[in-house]
Amino acid sequence: MLTTVKPMASESKDLKTFFKNLDEIDPETPAIFLVSGTDTAVFDQALSRIKKNLKKATGFEMTLFSGEPGDEQKMREEIFNIPLFAPFRLIAIREAQEIFKQITASSKTAKALTAEFEKLPDRTLIVMEYKGNPPAKFTGIFGPRLHHFKSRELYSNQVMDAIVSGCKKLGLKLTDQALNEFKEKTEPKSGVIGQALIRLKEMTAGKETITEQDVQEILFPNPGYNAFAFIDALYSQDYRTVLRELNKFNPATDSYFGAMKLMLMRADEIRKARAGKAAHMNDEEMIKLLKLKGRPPFIQKKILRRLDFETSRISRGRLKAIYRLLIDLQIEFKSRVSASNQGKVFSERIIEVFF
Repeated sequence: MLTTVKPMASESKDLKTFFKNLDEIDPETPAIFLVSGTDTAVFDQALSRIKKNLKKATGFEMTLFSGEPGDEQKMREEIFNIPLFAPFRLIAIREAQEIFKQITASSKTAKALTAEFEKLPDRTLIVMEYKGNPPAKFTGIFGPRLHHFKSRELYSNQVMDAIVSGCKKLGLKLTDQALNEFKEKTEPKSGVIGQALIRLKEMTAGKETITEQDVQEILFPNPGYNAFAFIDALYSQDYRTVLRELNKFNPATDSYFGAMKLMLMRADEIRKARAGKAAHMNDEEMIKLLKLKGRPPFIQKKILRRLDFETSRISRGRLKAIYRLLIDLQIEFKSRVSASNQGKVFSERIIEVFF
């Protein structure tokens, strides 16, 4: 439950205190949250928490500024509007150092804006990201409503404590090797560590213990995806691995048409294996049908075992839908779907058909 906090400017280097102030603010009272320094991942976490709190308070409308040309004037106009379509308003400002550059360059303009912020409409919350150390002329604009978190890099002896604390909070269990891999490769910043752990939790949902390999593949993958792991995951309907490989897909080096060719080859294997089973073929006859004669015996056995599983999981109706999907994607990618939009279309369509 949200409780009221009297407007009072605050500055903190402690993330826990900053988030406590954020969670306890009364959304009816205008407030401004600022994240400065190098750990800008905290801005995303703060924005997410505010949105979650406002949803509990029956909804909000949000406007985002990101330092584009003209954002300075648009921001000043938008902030002092009255919310029309939702009980609360959320203004998110990235690159505040750019948007307020001209304003803080002039003492007269800064003074005028300070007077405006004293009249900030009720039910309006603002969260800002400032890369670097904001001058007093900037922070002074926002008066007693400002809650300022000054991010900094953690000392080396603080990093593991931050990781272990984050794991405990999220209910994650990492092996010692996984913890070391995470520490060695993650930036020593509270926000970055927090975001990485959240991603790890999302991508390993239901897994009891997270291994070093999980950390490597999810957080620090090699460029590009593993095409064969992707196809295996699709036809075994391993949703988590499919998402993992899609996230690793690099359009500069990987090919959607190559992936579709592998999908077609696997579909043909399943179709033939189903026909062989219907004809009561033995393993030797099945190997001949699938043209596996030249493969080592252990590979032949592995493929037959895999096809036993896939023919039981992939119904005739789903196999038909896969062939239809591959035909449609080939046509659409060569005619209607732009290269920049192929990833989105590819992901959505295969998840729809396979899952």
